[in-house]
Amino acid sequence: MPAPAKVDFARIWPIQAGAATLLLAGALHFTLTPAYAQAAGFSPAQLGMIGSAYYVGFLMGSLLNPLAFRTLGHRRLFAVYALVIAATVAAQPLWPGPAQWFILRAIVGFLAAGMFAALESWLNAVASNANRGRTLSAYSMSNQLALAGGQYLFTLTPVEGGTGFFISAAILAATIVPFSAMRGHPPPPPTERRIRVAALSRASPVAFAGFVTNGMATAPFWVLGPVFARDSGFDQAAVALFMSLPVFGSFAAQWPIARLSDGMDRRLVILPVATLAALAACGVALASGHGPGWPIFTLAVCFGGSAFLINMLASAHMNDRVPHKDLTEAAGASFLAYGAASVIGPLTASAAMAWLGPAGLFWHAGLVLSAFALFTLTRILIREPADAGEGAA
Repeated sequence: MPAPAKVDFARIWPIQAGAATLLLAGALHFTLTPAYAQAAGFSPAQLGMIGSAYYVGFLMGSLLNPLAFRTLGHRRLFAVYALVIAATVAAQPLWPGPAQWFILRAIVGFLAAGMFAALESWLNAVASNANRGRTLSAYSMSNQLALAGGQYLFTLTPVEGGTGFFISAAILAATIVPFSAMRGHPPPPPTERRIRVAALSRASPVAFAGFVTNGMATAPFWVLGPVFARDSGFDQAAVALFMSLPVFGSFAAQWPIARLSDGMDRRLVILPVATLAALAACGVALASGHGPGWPIFTLAVCFGGSAFLINMLASAHMNDRVPHKDLTEAAGASFLAYGAASVIGPLTASAAMAWLGPAGLFWHAGLVLSAFALFTLTRILIREPADAGEGAA
C-alpha cells in the first residue's frame, strides 16, 4: 500500500492564517453578541432572531456570491469583504436594538459566506483525494485554536461596555494580511449563474446531510451556548471555559480522525462520530442542572470532539466526488445547505430552551445528531461504497 500523500503546508498556511484570523474575531463576536444583548434586556425570542439573522445573511451570500466571484475574483472579493465586515461589526454597539442588530448580523453573515467560500475552495484546490482529510484537518485545527482564543478575548473587557466589538473589528480588518500572501492561481470561479444544489447533493447525500446537521446542531451552540451557560449559573469566566472546551475537544480529535478517513470510506467514520456526538449532547443536557463542574465540562469536550468534526468529514467526502472546475461551486453549495439549516437551528433550539429550560439546547442537538447518524447508517446499508469521484454515496 503506497504511503499517504503529505499535506502541502507551504501552500496552505496563508489559507490557515486567514481563516484563523477571521475565526478569532468571529468567536469573540459570536460570544459577545448574545451576552451583550442579554445584558441589555433582549428577550429570548429576540436573541434567537438575532442569532438567525447571521445565517439569513449567510444563506443569501451563498446564493449570490457566485456572481461576486465572477466579478471580483477570489483575492479582491476577500479584501473588499474583510473591510466591510469590520465596519459592520464596529457599528453594533453604536446602533443598538433588536431590529438594527438583525440587519447588521445579516450583513456579517453575507460577507462571511463569501470569505469562507474563497478560503475553502482554494484549500480544496490545493488538496487531493489522498490527503484531503488531513489537509482539511490541519485547516480545521488552526481554526479551532482561533475559536478557543476568541473565547478568552471575551474575558478581557466587560460585556456591557461594548469594547469587544471594536477589538473584533480590528482583527477582521487584519485578515487581509495573510490572505494576500497566497501564491499561484485561485480555483476557477463558478461557471453557473446558480448553484446546482440538487446535482451536487445527489453526488453525496451523506455530505449534504452533514452540512444540514452542522447548521441545525452546532450553529445554535455558538448563538445560544453563552445563554445556556449563563442561565445554568456560570459566571463570565466559566462561560468562556464552557465555550472553549468543545473547541479543544475538536482540536485533539481532528488529526487522527482525518487520517483514518483518508484510508477508507468516509461514511464509516462519520457514523460513529455522529453517534458519539448525539450521546455527548444528551449527556450535557442531563448534567446541566448541576451547574459548572467536571461532569459538564468533560461532556462538553466530548461534544466538541465529535459534533465539530462532522463538517470537516462531510466536506472531505463531498470534495472527493466533484471535479476541479466545480470546487468553488461545491463550497458555495455546502455553505448554502449549512446556511439554510442555520437559519432554522437557532429558532428551533431557542424554542426547545423555552420549553425545556437551558438543557433544551442540547436535547435539540442530540435529536438532530441522532437523526443524522441513522440516515448515514441507512446510506451505508443501501449503497456499496463508491470510489472517490464516482457515483452517489
